[in-house]
Amino acid sequence: MAIELVNIGRIANDGTGDDLREAFIKINRSLEDLDLRIDDKTEGENVGSGTGVFYRRDGYNLQYKSLTSTDSSVSFTDNVTSVDIKLGAGVGDTPLVADNGSFTLPRNATLNIRGGGSLTTTADDTTNTITIGGVSQLSSDPNPVLAAPLNAGNYNIFNVNELTAQNIESTVYGIDIRDLASAYESFDFGGVVTDAATVNNFFDYIRATTDIDLGTVNSPTPVVMDFGSIV
Repeated sequence: MAIELVNIGRIANDGTGDDLREAFIKINRSLEDLDLRIDDKTEGENVGSGTGVFYRRDGYNLQYKSLTSTDSSVSFTDNVTSVDIKLGAGVGDTPLVADNGSFTLPRNATLNIRGGGSLTTTADDTTNTITIGGVSQLSSDPNPVLAAPLNAGNYNIFNVNELTAQNIESTVYGIDIRDLASAYESFDFGGVVTDAATVNNFFDYIRATTDIDLGTVNSPTPVVMDFGSIV
């Protein structure tokens, strides 16, 4: 019920106000109503699924928990009718950029760092580190495979036991091995003397005008030639 006010009249003792009995009846009824409104059963209540802020009731005082933060990136502003909670700029979405591609990690999302192939990753929450393990070097991979042409950067490759390839573009001791293709196809060295020569006898004439054709590797000329020893 509403609180009853005592009618005190317009001026003192003008006879228009409540008499003493009626005045105290109104006072008693108002006090009883107030006593029913705040009794020993009045308690604060946390509702919803979040963390409650009500602490306890101490007499007629309802006590609530204070809002604090151990993280400096969270701040509170106490207004007259509200409390503003503000997160720092670094708590928002996080952009991640790699050598190839990029994406934005949403706030409170989980970043997964995984290995691939023979690589594995291990997270240690005591040191806040991620360790990459497994076969991470070419010498440790039993079956290395290239996904693109190999550029040695003008460095040498040593200790090659066997090299198998369909096409090799290189030089051997500075000699382009493609120049030897004619030797594989035919042992035709042309004339012994290619420039104009002075012929003084029959043997010089034969030497200057006769080609030596030993045939091909697959079909050599059936001639045995013995040039003696080098020394």
